[in-house]
Parts: sequence; structure tokens; C-alpha cells
Amino acid sequence: MREAVEETQKEVDEIEREVEKATTAIGIVDALLGDNETSRTLIRQIVSEMMSNADWDSNRAVRKAMADRIHSFIYPPEFVGDEQ
Repeated sequence: MREAVEETQKEVDEIEREVEKATTAIGIVDALLGDNETSRTLIRQIVSEMMSNADWDSNRAVRKAMADRIHSFIYPPEFVGDEQ
């Protein structure tokens, strides 16, 4: 029982460290981009996409797919053709 509690505590400690890292990263992005919520959201989306697809630069087709995904963040399908 004690070993299980200690193992669980180690897992909790690791999660807390990861949350601290993420919080720090968010703070850095916010500091760099200031009050521009759109830019902060875009950067977070791009980073999330790259983290989810670690091999995004492995070949031309995968890079193109990543570029298309990032493009969709900037120009969502509902904005295509919007002339404003």
C-alpha cells in the first residue's frame, strides 16, 4: 500500500512539474505578444499542432499538410471568400 502511495505521489509531482513548465511557456508567449489575443491563440495553436505531429518536417507531403493546417488557423474555411 505504501509503495502505491509513493508511486502515485511521484506521478502527481511529475504532473505538477509539467503544469509549471506549461504555465511558464504560456507566460512567455503572453509577454512576447502582449494584449493581442488573436496572435497568442494562433501561436498556441501552431505549437500544439507541432507537438502533436513531431514528424511534421519529415518529408514534403507532411510539411505541406502542416502548412495547410496552419493556414486554416489564419484563414478558417468560413472566412475564405470574405472580402473584408
